[in-house]
Amino acid sequence: MNNTVPSAQDWKNLYNTTDTFKKLQCWKWMTDSDVFGVQNPETGDVSYCCIMGMNEEFYGLAAYSNTQGLNTYLKIQSGELLPENDDLMFLQDCLILSFENREYVQKEDMKIIKDLALKFRGRNQWPVFRNYKPGYHPWFLTKDEVAFFTTILVQATDVATRCKTNRDLLNPPDDGVYLVRVPRKEAGSVIWKDEWCAPAEPVKNECFDPQPINEIHVRRIKKASYRQNGALELDFFFTPTPVQEKRGQRPYYPYALALVDHESGLVMDMALAPQEEWQKTLQAKLFEHIDTSKTIPLQILARKEEIAAFLQPILSTLNIKLSFVESLENMDSFRKALRQQFDG
Repeated sequence: MNNTVPSAQDWKNLYNTTDTFKKLQCWKWMTDSDVFGVQNPETGDVSYCCIMGMNEEFYGLAAYSNTQGLNTYLKIQSGELLPENDDLMFLQDCLILSFENREYVQKEDMKIIKDLALKFRGRNQWPVFRNYKPGYHPWFLTKDEVAFFTTILVQATDVATRCKTNRDLLNPPDDGVYLVRVPRKEAGSVIWKDEWCAPAEPVKNECFDPQPINEIHVRRIKKASYRQNGALELDFFFTPTPVQEKRGQRPYYPYALALVDHESGLVMDMALAPQEEWQKTLQAKLFEHIDTSKTIPLQILARKEEIAAFLQPILSTLNIKLSFVESLENMDSFRKALRQQFDG
């Protein structure tokens, strides 16, 4: 992806296209359950789009990236992910256009608007564009994203206009397929066509690549003949406050990793770590707890498959029972308390 700064012409194209989309007011007949895809002409990836505004609360368009983004959208629509879910803001993978009030427009947006000599006035009139990426703070668009969002809005305008007179346009002929606007080259020109496509197979979770176990430390614990007692809850989750390591760099949400005593609910240890370092940090904290307490837990409870898969070699060697559970009440209480602490 080209992460360079969009040019003035890039922004002009996007804002002009947005103006056409806004004037259509297609949210008067389109609902956020009317989903269609737009294929990126440069990458071939498909973003799945929904138009928002029929409830007269939030106006705009969301374009969910690929199958992973679509799956998150479907969980929201089905109620599996509720608005009050702590993880919702960390899971969305999409580009969003929202029409906001003036007070929600940041200085970076205002500079672009002023440079283009654009004028907006009133409630829900100011276009704001953001990239949502799992684990990261909503951020400004790159050059490639501006170009693709411009394409998305052109195609969204086309689809919405046709839906106004043909409410069956998005009704799929078969289960599991979506109408996707696809660019095809014909006679030297790019022609956009409707195609019914099933979402691609999800890409393997690149955030989880099992890291090496410190086998020397595991053997050292094994030889120490520590007593074995109790049960620990292990989990990690995004902290509610982002970290920005360098000025101008996109902030990210670190993981909070915690070890909680299952019986008492006491937090035995915790740490913050970047997403890519959770395995190393969790392993170190578990070993530190065992060595300090001179106790090997009889049982470890986890609800994330990644934790279970990563720790299995350690737990097998140390004869610790692994219980894969759906909920961890003590851990959730700790997370709630931690969020209240971050919120001040």
